[in-house]
Amino acid sequence: MMRRWVLLMLVAVLAGCSGDSKTKSTADSKGSEKLSAVNPPSGQQTDKVQANPGPSPDKKSLENENSKDKIATEQSADRNKDMAKLRQVVLSMHNYIDATRKFPMAASVGGQVSKDLSWRVLVLPYLELKDEYSKFDLGQAWDSSANKPLIDTPALDAFELGNGNLICAIKCDEQPQNLAQISDGTSNTIALLETPDLKANQWTSPEDLTVADGVKLIRSLKKGEFVLAAFYDGSVRKLFSPEGKEIEDEEIAALFNPRDGLPINPNILTGSK
Repeated sequence: MMRRWVLLMLVAVLAGCSGDSKTKSTADSKGSEKLSAVNPPSGQQTDKVQANPGPSPDKKSLENENSKDKIATEQSADRNKDMAKLRQVVLSMHNYIDATRKFPMAASVGGQVSKDLSWRVLVLPYLELKDEYSKFDLGQAWDSSANKPLIDTPALDAFELGNGNLICAIKCDEQPQNLAQISDGTSNTIALLETPDLKANQWTSPEDLTVADGVKLIRSLKKGEFVLAAFYDGSVRKLFSPEGKEIEDEEIAALFNPRDGLPINPNILTGSK
């Protein structure tokens, strides 16, 4: 009887040890799995952690397109500023007319104003540049000892566009003295045109563009390009390249002549499609 009781106790002890070993083994296994998930073996990657493949070709293309769009937007903004500046100058001409009853271009060919001094100097008071205007000797030429030092002044900014082009008037055989002499209509006749052919250091000079110069400039534009022009009515518009269009030189010249009776070809005011 005693032997049987000892055997039962021994079996119970062995069974308890086996259970503890199994529990410990299971716990160790779970702990190992957790550790492996946090620190995967070298060379392996868990599902939750992915390597950065770098920008895809599509993303790079998108970045390039965005960069081009940004440049185009900045250029468009610059040209809008140029249009605003051109509009201010043509309106200053109108204010000059209201005060003197004639265009500043006509006033600079005689009287107390030297014919060798630009009309641009005469409109300075109407561009809020009275102080700069007062420094000029109107009876002397633009390159005289009195006037030449005034070329490099803040006043030139009123006539120089962001692209370096200078705002110039158009000289024609039938130069109008006042608005009444523009029989073709002020909205059909160009008063001012931007040009790269005359530099900023000539803004006080009487040099301007002839009708032939204006035609040549517009004809030289590549397809899709344009120059800015101010009409006598105060509007500012774009003159596009005639390339690929049926536009004669006479039709371009009609834009500058105030009394030729020719209609405007609307294709000159329309960009390429």
